[in-house]
Amino acid sequence: MEQIYNKLVRNKIPEISKDRIEELADMFEIIKYLAKLENATLEEVNAIAEEKGSKRGTFEKKIFLEKVLRQ
Repeated sequence: MEQIYNKLVRNKIPEISKDRIEELADMFEIIKYLAKLENATLEEVNAIAEEKGSKRGTFEKKIFLEKVLRQ
């Protein structure tokens, strides 16, 4: 079975086999850095995520938008 990722990875990733928890840790580092750039705390970011999840839904159903046709 082929699996396509189309994602940015660190330079040495082809040489290293990483598990999902390590990938989550990388994403967490990015979120912490972006929050810092916006002068926001992780608590503020989490509160906004919770509110947005209540209003617009979450990603639990794994719905993937492939394309939009415009006329």
